[in-house]
Amino acid sequence: MLRRTFMAAAAAASLMAGAASAQETPTMNAFDMIAAEEGFMNFVKALQATGYDEKLRTEGPFTVFAPNDEAFDDPDVEAAFNELMLPANLDKLTSLVGYHIIPGAYTLEELRNKEVQFETMNGEMLRVEGVDEARVGDAAVLAADGIATNGVIYVIDAVQMPMSMPMMKKN
Repeated sequence: MLRRTFMAAAAAASLMAGAASAQETPTMNAFDMIAAEEGFMNFVKALQATGYDEKLRTEGPFTVFAPNDEAFDDPDVEAAFNELMLPANLDKLTSLVGYHIIPGAYTLEELRNKEVQFETMNGEMLRVEGVDEARVGDAAVLAADGIATNGVIYVIDAVQMPMSMPMMKKN
């Protein structure tokens, strides 16, 4: 457990360290920034399978809530994710991935001391809370303000499920 916590913190710190220098002059788009870091393999695979990789390379601005690989460690989440990665479930996977992306670029400073609902790319609402500790739905924000050329990236510790897909919700 300690090793996993350390690995998650290291991945988040690595992403944000790159972001700190990128805050001055971002040089990478949101997808390439996420893909360049260790610890986001599952989310990167999902982005590529759904075509969101291309959107995050060219369009924007976006705010991306990127679940780290530890977010997929729960056996139920892992099994559901593997099921969603099957070609027959592309629509559901696309909905899941779209639920982690909102149009517009929102920095942590803009969200501080606020509780807001955002419409995600899949059309459903996602609660973001910047009061006390930053939270996205039921996930904690591990690192914030990874500034890309076309948006902002947050590292989160849980896969967020749209209301239309309760199969991966933890009890």
